[in-house]
Amino acid sequence: MIAALCMVPILAAFVGIMFSPEGFLWLDMSLLAVIGFFIYPVINLIVIAALDVVSKKAIGTAAGFIGLFGYIGRTVQAKGFGWTVDHYGKIYGEEAAWDIVFYLILGSALIAGFLLSLTWNMRPKA
Repeated sequence: MIAALCMVPILAAFVGIMFSPEGFLWLDMSLLAVIGFFIYPVINLIVIAALDVVSKKAIGTAAGFIGLFGYIGRTVQAKGFGWTVDHYGKIYGEEAAWDIVFYLILGSALIAGFLLSLTWNMRPKA
C-alpha cells in the first residue's frame, strides 16, 4: 500500500520536471530530491513484500532474484534510453528525443503504480 502511494509523488515530480520552465535549476533539483526521497521506500518495500511471501528456505534465492532483475532492468533501461535518444535525436532533435524518454518514464511509473496497487491487500505467510 505504501509503495503504491509513494509512486504518486514520483509521478508528479517527473511531470513537474517535464513542464518546469527553462532556467529553474533549483526546481529541477528539488523535484529530483522528491523522486529520490520516495523511490527508496518503493524499492525497500518491494523486497520486504517478496520476502514475506516466500518460505524461510527461499528467502536468499528470492532476494538474489530481486537484485538480479533490478540490475538487468537498470541495464535495459540505460541501453534503451540511450538508443532512444540517439535514434530519435537524429530524426526529431535532442529535445524531442529526451521528451520521448520522459514519456517512457511516466508510462513506466504508471505501470509500476498499477502493479503495486495489485498488492494492496497482500498478507504475509503465516
